Amino acid sequence: MLEGGMMRKFLLIACRVGFYIIFSAAPLYALGDGTSPHVDMPFGSGIANFESETQGNSFIVSFGYENILKRQIDNTDTAVSGELEGGWALLGLGYRIANQFEPYLRIGVSMIDAKWSENYNDKIELDGSTDLAVGLGLKMLVYQRRITSLSKLKLGLDGQVRYTNPSVDSVKVDGASRSVSASDLKIFEGRVSATVGVEISLKRLLEFDEELEGDLDYYLIPYIGAVYSDGLVTADYVDNGTRFGYSDDPYEYKLNMLAGMDLIIPEYLSLNVEGQLFNDKSLSGGLSLKF
Repeated sequence: MLEGGMMRKFLLIACRVGFYIIFSAAPLYALGDGTSPHVDMPFGSGIANFESETQGNSFIVSFGYENILKRQIDNTDTAVSGELEGGWALLGLGYRIANQFEPYLRIGVSMIDAKWSENYNDKIELDGSTDLAVGLGLKMLVYQRRITSLSKLKLGLDGQVRYTNPSVDSVKVDGASRSVSASDLKIFEGRVSATVGVEISLKRLLEFDEELEGDLDYYLIPYIGAVYSDGLVTADYVDNGTRFGYSDDPYEYKLNMLAGMDLIIPEYLSLNVEGQLFNDKSLSGGLSLKF
């Protein structure tokens, strides 16, 4: 077991590696909504101290944004090399139960575009409008255990779904706008993730005893995990009576690794950044407030 100075050096190196993975790795994809996967953080009583009124339960208000650089759609007989680009901006409300479970709702907007190749020839682009997006999910703290005086191990689960059906602003074929009789863009997607994180006390790690009074502490939680995600994508248009594109087709890649980082600020705020490695490309970030 590492102790004292050796443990501090080890944890500082682990934090640096975590930041490098998240911000420097080229292939990233995140279905995350920019909020922390850790149900028991922050530790504080919250802005409105609802815990004292609800026997330990609390409300969590969050905001997160995901920037999608590329999300690949599975090929059909005629539509190939399909991709989604754009973003999701979601405001959330969760109800935290005994720092163990957190069901939550999300509402906000999507800004999604789709593109693909039709019959390996024409290049199609559907530009979606900024439109309503909704979602829901459940987070769980499965297990935690203190491993040193500076750190604690955490295991968590998160399952979520989200949906958007934006209007189509324009259809382009080989870069030229096309007047069509009908068009549709619709996305329903979900994921289940399992994460392993290390909660690190920055007060103890960096020896801030004099600067932080009482139980106030900053925490850094680097984490990694596995995520299974999939979706049903409709991205099509009708031209001269013929339909082109995708109709409730799945994503190409399902299983990925994820890496993220939480910064917990006394005593009701947490900041999050997360990415999924390999295959597709995206990055999410956001904040959560405890009430």
